Amino acid sequence: MQNKQAQTGPGPHPLFSQLQIGEIEGLLRKYLADFDRDGLRDKKDKVFALLKRLNEDCMLPVVHFERLTILSLKKETEGLGTAEQEELAAIKTEEEKLQSQRIKVIEKLAATKGVSLQELAEEIRLLEY
Repeated sequence: MQNKQAQTGPGPHPLFSQLQIGEIEGLLRKYLADFDRDGLRDKKDKVFALLKRLNEDCMLPVVHFERLTILSLKKETEGLGTAEQEELAAIKTEEEKLQSQRIKVIEKLAATKGVSLQELAEEIRLLEY
């Protein structure tokens, strides 16, 4: 599982631009305890699958994250050649697609839990105050 997430600027829903693995795991533990108590096995399985998908399928690979960081810093300090500009653009495009996927999964997670996106964001502390 990958723990790093690229932050490439505001996306369609800034509240959900970055998820930390600890927040996902904490949320999963809370939901599993709630669902076990209430006997909601199907919901528990759905929540687990959605959180697993967020962590495994919707995160920028570590190698790409590291390259994004290096190229972004180099762009600010030295400038980039044509090949590096294309590489940076490709990684940013990949991150935007992953961010879109994350938003869709988060929407499904909120629907499964029966809460609004705002409530879910507050619950997993994604809001910046």
